[in-house]
Amino acid sequence: AFNITTKKGETLVGVVTSENSATVTLATQVGVREIAKSDIDKRENTRRSLMPEGLDALGPEPLRDILAFICGDAMKQFRILHLADAFTADSRDGLFASPDPRGGQVKLTKFGNVKVEGVPFFIQDPTKSSTGGNLIVLKGGPSKDNHSQSFPAKAEVAINVAAKRLQLLSGVSGWGFPAVRDEAPALKATVVYEGGEKEEFTLLNGIHFSDYIRPVEVPGSKGIEGLADGQEPRLLTLELTKKAVAKTLILESPAGNKTPPVIIAVTADIEGRAGFQPATSGPGILPGSGKAGKMPAAPASGGTPDLQPKAGGKGDGPLVPAAPVQWEAGKTRVLVIGGGSSHNFKDFFGTTDVATLKAAGFSVHYTEDRDQAAAELANADAAIISVNRKFFDTGAYRKALFDFAAAGKGIVMLHPGTWYGFGGWPELNAQIVGGGARGHDKIHPFDVKAVKADHPVMKNVPASFTVEDELYYVNAEPDKIPAGTAKITVLAETSPSDKFKVSHPSVWITEHPKARIVGIALGHDQRVHDLKPYQTILTNAANWASGK
Repeated sequence: AFNITTKKGETLVGVVTSENSATVTLATQVGVREIAKSDIDKRENTRRSLMPEGLDALGPEPLRDILAFICGDAMKQFRILHLADAFTADSRDGLFASPDPRGGQVKLTKFGNVKVEGVPFFIQDPTKSSTGGNLIVLKGGPSKDNHSQSFPAKAEVAINVAAKRLQLLSGVSGWGFPAVRDEAPALKATVVYEGGEKEEFTLLNGIHFSDYIRPVEVPGSKGIEGLADGQEPRLLTLELTKKAVAKTLILESPAGNKTPPVIIAVTADIEGRAGFQPATSGPGILPGSGKAGKMPAAPASGGTPDLQPKAGGKGDGPLVPAAPVQWEAGKTRVLVIGGGSSHNFKDFFGTTDVATLKAAGFSVHYTEDRDQAAAELANADAAIISVNRKFFDTGAYRKALFDFAAAGKGIVMLHPGTWYGFGGWPELNAQIVGGGARGHDKIHPFDVKAVKADHPVMKNVPASFTVEDELYYVNAEPDKIPAGTAKITVLAETSPSDKFKVSHPSVWITEHPKARIVGIALGHDQRVHDLKPYQTILTNAANWASGK
């Protein structure tokens, strides 16, 4: 800052932003002022900042109180907790397998003040950290040789305010669900109040915590996009029941924890009006109980709990309300399950395909309701599944579908149903689809050619026909087909794709010890669903799969 006194006796204080032979431009607290050098009587460099001195000695809590007073109501609702003294790790380092960056990084892309679901957080930039750390990572890992076993098992954070909720940017862990599928405690959080009262919360792998390395949905927390490169830190909400001032938050990794938890930021929600809450009273933290909701029964191959809300995910189309199920007596029952993004499910799968199947003599019910689908599978003879709606990945639906297959029933995986659409449910593609597609050409005409014309699914289907559709790259890259994926028998294939210059399976059957399973990659829009060869394949598939 400079002090400038003019020949008229006026004193100005500010920062010199520009200067030439004739004038000096001074940025003051009331605006920018250009002063002729001929008018200056005295000019002094104070060698000090305009920032008042001594504020750094106040410490974080008094500074926050000052800011809360200045900001008024906006800061009265929240208190961002100071984590610097509790940080145990640097996000630029490897955190889990080894300290090398390749040993598992949480790749944060945003630092400083961020707002998540209406909650303000402060994410520490490691390059500006006074301690060199910016994460709380606690001890754990499946092997004693893991680098994550070197972290402390406990960290403490000061709260010093009465709050209704604590909001945590956390919910990810090394080797979290589905890498480790145990429904085991991943983090214990204890709030200590004035007077010594305590409130404990046990947060579970697979319910509140998931794997750090990629977005994986679990019901007790919410994935937040845009905070990390290819990863989704999650928002966790702890409901506090005591009205006293909360003094300390103790974060602990349980003994023998295979999934070392990561905590990025914590905010006290004083009024409790923001954050993530499960849509039902089912899975998630039970307020005041110190416990968590239970994971529903899952098939032997693994399962996740029910996800909320049922309204759909990012990019999903409107959810078609479920109609009552009314099966017609004496007819083969076909349950058509649809819903998700990028397709008009109601018109193409729920109207045109349903009409095609009814005209062929089936009793047909269409649903986009995961709970109705899970409940009704047991009553159907065959299921036609064209789903990429993420909330279908629930323990109840998984179990119903795998039980349906184990009972020897018929399954047709149709167009979006053949996509690798459920990152946390690899068994669907491995055991039911027999692989799947991760990409497709732009919509354009291509040929579908029969490979096994004598199979019942290909009965009365032309040896070759042309469609205008998305050409799915089914099993295009053998090195990306997971080990243990069931073998398929190709019944029809496409003409060569634009990308790979080879043919791809278009209609196939998947080997399964009990069920009859057909895969059909065709079916993006109305042009295909109105096509006679497609309708013949769909009808034949429903007949063959149901054992007719």
